[in-house]
Amino acid sequence: KEEIQVVEDMETVDKTCSITWRGDGEYFAVSFVQNSERGRMFKVFNKEGHLQFTSEPCGGLESPIFWRPSGLWLAAPQILPGNKYRITLFEKNGLRHRELALPFVRDKQRVRSLAWNSDSEILLIETQHVADASKNSIYLFTICNYHWYLKQYLEFNIPIATYTWSFANGKLLHILLADGTLQSIKWELDVNRSSGFTAIDEAVVAVIDGSDVLLTNFRGTIIPPPMSGARLTFPNPISQVGFTTRRDCGEEQVNSFFAVDAVTGVVNICEPQFTINEKDPVPVQRLTAASIMKKYESSALVSQILWISPRLFVGLQEKNLVLMQAVEDKLEVIDVCGLDDTTVVAMQAHNNVVYFQTLTGIVQMVEVKADNKLSNPETLYELPDICDKINIARNNGQPAQVYALK
Repeated sequence: KEEIQVVEDMETVDKTCSITWRGDGEYFAVSFVQNSERGRMFKVFNKEGHLQFTSEPCGGLESPIFWRPSGLWLAAPQILPGNKYRITLFEKNGLRHRELALPFVRDKQRVRSLAWNSDSEILLIETQHVADASKNSIYLFTICNYHWYLKQYLEFNIPIATYTWSFANGKLLHILLADGTLQSIKWELDVNRSSGFTAIDEAVVAVIDGSDVLLTNFRGTIIPPPMSGARLTFPNPISQVGFTTRRDCGEEQVNSFFAVDAVTGVVNICEPQFTINEKDPVPVQRLTAASIMKKYESSALVSQILWISPRLFVGLQEKNLVLMQAVEDKLEVIDVCGLDDTTVVAMQAHNNVVYFQTLTGIVQMVEVKADNKLSNPETLYELPDICDKINIARNNGQPAQVYALK
């Protein structure tokens, strides 16, 4: 491992002392500034307060530190030469294990705090903007196949007073802003893909990685992640991608997808491009590129967007289901369906019918009518538990079968 030493001005170094406990409460670590020669370091103690390990020399460390609840790593931000910035992960014995390069420089944003969620799958990084101290951002990273993916980016123009991950639900985050606003946001890891039901549907899978969307068509190629067939880069991080929910859509839309800009809320309509190598023993289409075909500015702040038809989208706005239509370069709300003051926890669509489960456990459906109006909610089932994901199976006009995953 390359040892990186950063010359630090001890007059300006943040001398805050930080403490973090391992998830099982058996050990805790203390991050502190020792002297001008060693700078910041951390020591690991057992719960009786006996010293167990001391970290290796590592210049440029900052005060935030957080122990992954599973006990595998301790995470701390580190300044590197050339204005570079990263999260360094240490083992319990204080040795460096791996690094996570941050998508910003320290002159623009500074790390205020770190927090793993309770099931150790998501690393939250809270930052403060240098140019505007009242502006905060939150980055959510996951790791898979030794690659760090930036899955979500949140930006707040009101300072964050505090936040905490839920212990009961590992992917539920509570954020309290300085003006007293409390936001509770729940995420689920999902596979964003086209349905793959017809021969022209290439079973395209889209993966969010910060401002990049990674694309692979699994009908023609099997490419192991973190590699992909193509990469489409956007100016800002992406918060959601999705494909059409219609099984009978035309060839021009079947492999297309949308990507939502996490900063501006713009909905980008994208189209993949395929090539065929005639020299292959069995010629197949390979996804090699993608491009942005249209951009729609949303007139309303919505989440959990579903693409119903080429110009119709459904989404959630607080506790309402909204139907949006593409008009020139904007998405305009054309109908709203109230959901009886309850919160939707899982939502999916089949053709022009939207199915969702609320916090009460009830599964309901709303149909997008031919006149572009939403029907009143119709109750289908009441499940004994809140589910993370639902899917729909419906054949030849038979009643919908809702499959729920907990």
